[in-house]
Amino acid sequence: MITAKKSRLFSSIFYRYQSCYLLKRHFSKLLIKGEFDHHSSLPVLYIANHCSWWDGLLIFQLAQQYSVNEQYMMMDEEGLKTYPFFRKLGAFSVDRKNGSQLRQSLKYAENLLKDKHNVWLFPQGEIVHQEQRPLQFENGAGFLINRFDEVAIKPVSIYYSFSQLQKPTASLVFGEAIPIKGKQTERGALTIQLASILETQMNTHRETTIGDIDFSQDEAFVPAFKQGKSTSDLYNAWKRGGKK
Repeated sequence: MITAKKSRLFSSIFYRYQSCYLLKRHFSKLLIKGEFDHHSSLPVLYIANHCSWWDGLLIFQLAQQYSVNEQYMMMDEEGLKTYPFFRKLGAFSVDRKNGSQLRQSLKYAENLLKDKHNVWLFPQGEIVHQEQRPLQFENGAGFLINRFDEVAIKPVSIYYSFSQLQKPTASLVFGEAIPIKGKQTERGALTIQLASILETQMNTHRETTIGDIDFSQDEAFVPAFKQGKSTSDLYNAWKRGGKK
């Protein structure tokens, strides 16, 4: 497996690159709802749906802004080989097709949790459309939780939507942490429980977005960066200026 090789300097540079250019170029808004960190004596495992290549980058951006903890994320090995700089942001690899490599990655994640670092998993195992139901989780998260007496599970739902704005909006909801007694629960049951927790949150997140498409009613959604100008915004501003 490929281990993480975090670099504070690179993380700082990459965060500024995303803040000043990359995210504003591709998104009208990046919104966060809920508390990022969960302050607990328990190990904290984050589980999120995986519906876009952007997911990890958005999580990294919000972590830099809202978290005081070290974050590590499990990433497909082929993807990490293609984008090796993600190692410097805290990514480590998993090869789901290789049983021994998979166990090695889960052991690495277990040690990170024991060292009080936050670990992120995408339990679906691959990018899946955000509207697909029911959620299908692989057994890795259940295996990992089963190694601990108790773990705090932090569910995070990610949703991408379009409105009257030219660029899409990305919104992330951080649910309340849920303590789970790992060793007392069978792995398969843990997998089903985790999928149910995240699916329920995703459904609520979706309904919120449908009912408030521009996120103007729910003040709990906080913008992570100042909204950038799209081509249509600039054109409309030019038209208004031309009428004066």
